[in-house]
Amino acid sequence: MKNQRIFVGLLFMVTLVLTAITFADPAIVMLGVPLVGAVSSRVLKEKRTRLEEELAGIIQLAKDEKREFTEEENKRRDEIRTEVEKLDKEIEQRMFEEKIEARSAGKMINDENEKNEEKEIEGYSLLRALNQVVKTGRVDGLEGELMQEAREEMRNSAINPEGNLYVPGRVIAKRNQKAMAEKRTALLAGSGGGSYFVQTDITDFIGALYDKNVLTALGAEIVSGLVGNIQIPASGGASAAWEGETDSNTDGTPTITNISASPTRLGAYGLVSKTLLAQEGNYDVENMVKMDIVNAINQALQVAAIEGTGSSEPTGILNTSGIGSVAGGTNGAAPTQDHLIDLEKEVAVDKADIGSLGFLTNPYVRAKLKKTPLDAGSGQFVWDYRGNDLMGYPVGVTTSVPNDLTKGSATALSAIIFGNFGDMKLLQWAGFDIVVNPYTNAKTNQLEIVINSFWDVLIRRAVSFAAMKDAITS
Repeated sequence: MKNQRIFVGLLFMVTLVLTAITFADPAIVMLGVPLVGAVSSRVLKEKRTRLEEELAGIIQLAKDEKREFTEEENKRRDEIRTEVEKLDKEIEQRMFEEKIEARSAGKMINDENEKNEEKEIEGYSLLRALNQVVKTGRVDGLEGELMQEAREEMRNSAINPEGNLYVPGRVIAKRNQKAMAEKRTALLAGSGGGSYFVQTDITDFIGALYDKNVLTALGAEIVSGLVGNIQIPASGGASAAWEGETDSNTDGTPTITNISASPTRLGAYGLVSKTLLAQEGNYDVENMVKMDIVNAINQALQVAAIEGTGSSEPTGILNTSGIGSVAGGTNGAAPTQDHLIDLEKEVAVDKADIGSLGFLTNPYVRAKLKKTPLDAGSGQFVWDYRGNDLMGYPVGVTTSVPNDLTKGSATALSAIIFGNFGDMKLLQWAGFDIVVNPYTNAKTNQLEIVINSFWDVLIRRAVSFAAMKDAITS
C-alpha cells in the first residue's frame, strides 16, 4: 500500500512537470531555465493567434449558414475580444521586458569578457617572457599565446615581424593605464637604475622624467589596430547659390581629396640588468621596465606629431602645408595678446574654429606671457598666473614644442600653436616587435632590448591649425 502511494505521488509529479512543459516556452525549456516567472512574448502571441483563429471560425460559420450570431456565439465573441485586448497589453509589456533583459544579458557578457581580458593581461609578465627568450629561445604559456596574437596582428597590418619577442599593443596599454591609475608611493635607495630595486623594499618605482603627453589631453585621438596603408577622403565642401526661377543650378560639387597614412617604424633602445630579470613576479619592477618602454615611445611620438619633418618620420603640425601662419617680425618678436588673437583668427576665417580648440606651446613661452602686461595700467598679464588656460582656451605646455627655431638673424625662437586638436589622429599599426639580445653587453651583465612600433600622424584638415614660429622668449 505504501509503495502504491509513492508510485501515485511520483506519477502526479511527473504529470505536473509534463503539463508545465506543454504550456511553457520551448526556448526556455531547451535553455534549461527554471519554469518560473513571466511567460515569453512568443507564447503569448501564440495564444492570441489561437483566439483570433477561434473568432474567425465563429464568424465564418455564421456567414456560411447565412444567419445571425447565436447568444452563445455572441458571449464567446465578447470573451475573445476581452482576452485579446488583455493579451495585446501583456505582449507589449513582455516584449519591452525582454528587450531590457537582452540588453542586460549582453552587458553581462561584455563585462565578463572584459574581466577575462583584464585577468589575462594581469597575468602577463614581460620579465618572464624576457627570461624565456634568454634561457630557452622560445616563449611558452600565456606569454607565448599573446606572442602569437601579436605576430598575427603584425602580419594583418602588413608588417614583417623581425624580433624574437612580440607583445600585443593592448597588453602594454592596459598595464600602463593600470599603473598610472594607482596612486602609490615609493622609496628608492640610491641614485642609479634597476640594480637598486629589491623586492622586499619596494612598493612602486620612480621612473625617468619623461616629457608629459599633452596632445591627447587637448583632443588628439589615438587610433590603433590599423591594417595596411589607409586613405581618408576629405571634402572641400559643397557650395550653394541663389538662382533665377528657370536658371540652371551652379555646379556646387565639392572637391574630394585623399589623405593617406602608412606605418613608419619608431624604434626604442634600452638595457636591462640580467639581475633585474630575477625579480620576475615583482609587479613594480615589471612596470618599471614597461613604463620606460611606453614613455620613450610616447615622447618620440609627441615630438614627431608637433614638428616631424615627414622624412623617415611623420609630418608634424609645424611642417604641415596649409596651416595658418602668424609672423612676429623679420627677426621674430616677443609674443603678445595680439599674436594670440591673430592665431585664433587664422583658424576662424577658414571656418575651422570648431571642435577641441586649444593652444600648445612650451614652458619658455608660458613664462614670457606670464610676465607680459596685458596693458599699461591694469596690472593684468597676457597669461593669468591664477589659471591654466589661455584666452579662455585649454593649453598644453610641453618641451616637445621647439624653442630652437631660427628666423633672420634670430635664434632660440619658440613656437605657439592654436587649433582644433580633434583633427589630429595618432595612428598605430599592430603592437611591439622586440629584439632581445643577451650577448652584446654580456660582459656588463646587461640585456639589450630593441623595441619597434609603427605609427603615423594624420592632420585631417591643415586649416584647423595655425602657428607662430618666431616667438622671442628671452
